[in-house]
Amino acid sequence: MHYIDENHILLFLLQVLVLLGAARTLSALCEAIKIPALAGEILAGILLGPTLFGRLFPSLHAWFFPLDKTQWTMLDTASWLGVFFLLLSSGFHVNVGHALRKGRAAILIGIVGVLVPFAIGYPVFRTLDAMYWGDKATPLSFALFLSVAGSITAISVVARALGDLKISKTSEGSSCTSSMCY
Repeated sequence: MHYIDENHILLFLLQVLVLLGAARTLSALCEAIKIPALAGEILAGILLGPTLFGRLFPSLHAWFFPLDKTQWTMLDTASWLGVFFLLLSSGFHVNVGHALRKGRAAILIGIVGVLVPFAIGYPVFRTLDAMYWGDKATPLSFALFLSVAGSITAISVVARALGDLKISKTSEGSSCTSSMCY
């Protein structure tokens, strides 16, 4: 059994501080040049993740994001809570009355908003090497899982971008947000 000690908590707080600090800083820079804040937050994840930080400074990345099960569980739980609250806040912007009046358009936008990312993601994920799959995955299950996850994530990203651009309350933005949150 894994127990949390003060070192786990200290490192977790440092991780959260650096991740949120970088996300907020880059989102403010993006907002200053009229790009949705979400782009800066995604960029912070790319810069601090294994894609860049892990390749340029592998030992520092391994210290800051150790393979310790307890540490990963803490950070993973925080990230899932973040996804939950992102979806929840996107749902708060749904104008149900407008969605019901514009039902056909909302459904069409929702279907396209899920199918297009799925159609783009599946062939890409199908080509990834087996070392990324996990023990029990097959090429089909791996590609399908990541494609579904990517298309579902696209829904909340679009809703958040509409909110960042302050167009989620417009007629067009409301149609997109409401269809994607259903």
